[in-house]
Amino acid sequence: MFVVRAPLKTRLQQTITKESENIAQKPQNYYNTRQKCLGGYRLLIALRYYATGTFQLVISDLSGVVKATVCRYVHKVSRVVAGLRSQYIKFPQTDAERMQTMREFYAIAQFPGVLGSIDCTHVPMMSPGGDEAEIYRNRKGYFSINVQTIANAKLFITDIVARWYGSAHDATIFNNSLIRAQFENGVIGAGHLLGDNGHDVKSYLLTPLNKASSRKDQRNHGFTIRQTRKVSM
Repeated sequence: MFVVRAPLKTRLQQTITKESENIAQKPQNYYNTRQKCLGGYRLLIALRYYATGTFQLVISDLSGVVKATVCRYVHKVSRVVAGLRSQYIKFPQTDAERMQTMREFYAIAQFPGVLGSIDCTHVPMMSPGGDEAEIYRNRKGYFSINVQTIANAKLFITDIVARWYGSAHDATIFNNSLIRAQFENGVIGAGHLLGDNGHDVKSYLLTPLNKASSRKDQRNHGFTIRQTRKVSM
């Protein structure tokens, strides 16, 4: 059902299937067969919730458990899934990995030295309430978390920052990120990211030209960056 509701590439389907089996078998202190089956049921409820994006009350009606239980299951499974981050979200670390990433980006629009395409997206949320609720309201008027991601040429996320409120500017998020510190300190070495004009230009972060020696140069430069950055748009 998850694959039908959320069509995915074959490799991603295989990954989810493998990890789903691991999660279902991974006890929250399961001591018997009944509890192991319950682990699989928790996973199925969470996957249906992820795939359909519907309300927890609807999932409750379909699965035969109360809404509070659905909420608890989704929370527990989500924590386990988040724990897999280090296995699947990896920025290129070695020289060989960086060179391979650059070659894959270069094949898109012949833009050299690219290690990733960076962008931010707003994930909607309900108002958290309290005195600081308004900082989560973004410039479009709704409450959100502003999530920064870096993707490679294969559309895999290689770095993610998901802790900033909706009113935070993209440049603020990047300037306070670990990946920026690694570039600044020379940990990553050669190569650069491609971003949009919401970011400040750095030696390791390039954006479309606002000014160029000619309109033709500006158009060509902007076109090349936009074509290469499509992986994160």
